[in-house]
Amino acid sequence: MSASVGPRTDGERADEQTEAEAAPAAPRRILDLGGEYTNGLDGKGRVVLPAPHRWAFEDGGRLLPWQGECIAALPEVAYRAHVLDVHRQLLQASAVGEPVEVIRELRRSAFEIRLDIQGRLTLPEEMRRLAGIDDEVRFVGNGSRVELWPAVDSTDRAEARADHRATIALLQRAYDDVHLLEG
Repeated sequence: MSASVGPRTDGERADEQTEAEAAPAAPRRILDLGGEYTNGLDGKGRVVLPAPHRWAFEDGGRLLPWQGECIAALPEVAYRAHVLDVHRQLLQASAVGEPVEVIRELRRSAFEIRLDIQGRLTLPEEMRRLAGIDDEVRFVGNGSRVELWPAVDSTDRAEARADHRATIALLQRAYDDVHLLEG
């Protein structure tokens, strides 16, 4: 197909397109990770990222300590959005003395990850220790990130999760009540 220059003549079809225009755009997947999976660490501190999460890390990502409880694996696009959001919040907060220092510490604590051919990532020993991860890792998809937790919950954490599940059940009942009335 040739692209014409200038106005169309009667002999040209109005629906002619260049090949680039005719090619369908690749669909963008929404970053909404979910599910829970458990995998073991090998002797080199590597663990296989669950297959349903791998697509999000095709361009790499970062590991960060997350809220002092777990390790978050953020795809590169989510990591960049997180850094920008933290920076924006720091600029708006008058109580923070040195936003540049906070951002520096955030970036210092981030470890770059690239999955190997088997879908493994390396968990730095320091991060494993901070999160309490020993031989097995529990992966929990949580929207734009995958959280890495010890495979076995502490008693306090298990009780908190039971409370969260009870809250979810109540909210689901309320959802059903509203939608059953609508239907």
